[in-house]
Amino acid sequence: MKKVQLKIVILMMVLALVMTGPASAFASGNENGSGPITSDAAIKIEGNGSAPNYVPSAIELQQRAAKEALAANRVAIAAAGDYDRTLSVGVWKQPEDAKYINHCGPASTQVALDVRLDASKVPSLDTLAKEEKTNDGKTGTYMQDIKPVLNKRLSTSWYVIGNAKDQARLGTWIRADMDFNYAMVTGAKTGRMPGWGGRNVNHIVAVYGFRQPVSGSATVRYTDTASKKAGFTGNYWNSASLSDFWSYVKDNNIQAW
Repeated sequence: MKKVQLKIVILMMVLALVMTGPASAFASGNENGSGPITSDAAIKIEGNGSAPNYVPSAIELQQRAAKEALAANRVAIAAAGDYDRTLSVGVWKQPEDAKYINHCGPASTQVALDVRLDASKVPSLDTLAKEEKTNDGKTGTYMQDIKPVLNKRLSTSWYVIGNAKDQARLGTWIRADMDFNYAMVTGAKTGRMPGWGGRNVNHIVAVYGFRQPVSGSATVRYTDTASKKAGFTGNYWNSASLSDFWSYVKDNNIQAW
């Protein structure tokens, strides 16, 4: 009986999360940034990721708790067997123009919006950059400014700000997003990422697929929107083991998920 009650409570929390509009108060900021977000993320960084001195509101903390419960419950009750889900997204690259070198936040937002909107309804890079306060050449776009844009554009409050404690937690969050047909937008460091030649700068990418076999390593599918102008020579479509993907994320650890 207790398990049934718990599931009912979780479902009620999720329903409230999805059906209500975006939270009324959001921290302002930019894509590159630094500073702890919660006790889960005491990493100091500079670059694309977290707004300095950001403190989540009480409403945001409640939404995070509901989303965490949803993700954990989703994995716990999943049927045995291989898990493999890939969301349908198009190509949203940053133009080969110096103006757009630091627009990975708005470009990754385009990827995430394309999952749920017709491509013709996805806003332009310039429009999203304005909405997300993108500061090209300096701090890019803070994740705290990406989250409300995603929620407003999709008429939902699905997206919350998170800082995955570890690889397993990140995988659980990705899987929950894939299950409900939402892409994850996450911070990363490029030093270990393909196509960056070891250059280690803060970056933002969108996750659109996840595979977890019964035995063996999980695989993450993500897009890299960077241009050659930014020093990127890799592919737009990418896949990496969850372990490798965590190595990209852990030093710029912030997600809109």
